Amino acid sequence: MLAEHSVESTLTTVELNLGYPVFVKPAGGGGSLGAGIARDAGELAALLRARRDEQYAEYMVEEYIDGIPCTVGILDQGRPVVLPLLTCETDREFYDYEAKHDRGLRRESCPADLPEDVEQRVVETALKVHRLIGAHGVSRVDFLICPDGRSPVLEVNTVPGLSEHGNLATMAAAAGVSYVELIKRVLDTAFTKDSYVP
Repeated sequence: MLAEHSVESTLTTVELNLGYPVFVKPAGGGGSLGAGIARDAGELAALLRARRDEQYAEYMVEEYIDGIPCTVGILDQGRPVVLPLLTCETDREFYDYEAKHDRGLRRESCPADLPEDVEQRVVETALKVHRLIGAHGVSRVDFLICPDGRSPVLEVNTVPGLSEHGNLATMAAAAGVSYVELIKRVLDTAFTKDSYVP
């Protein structure tokens, strides 16, 4: 929903094009701040009206997809190297800000326990996304692993969080890369990127 769109026009658009439930999230920012699930028009209207006074000017309303969050870290120092996959489950309504910042609210698996064909498909897709957007140095591609066999891409993070207990550090550790070494590798890529020429 763009800032200039009314709640009513958004409800009509969702009704005609998506149906319910839907997932609402800011077009910018991160960490699932400001995100939520609406299961009907009343919930969507309430969610959008509640968000009006928040710092985010634009929101996306998209199909709600049930699945297990999975993330793929890629370190690229001349050639992309895929880190062990990480999946994360929570008993909360979705993998929200609280679950992302409280280890007691989530269950991580890294390396992820996924069927081989699903893992291969996710890795291949992550590498395609990394290359297609021209990512350099590092990226983290987020997916949902769905019960129906789908594995849609949620987003790509070209500046993923680098906290010591974050997803990228967890995946690097599973690959035998220490946190200090991870930071060094990320910093080293600053010297391997082609200069910008207007």
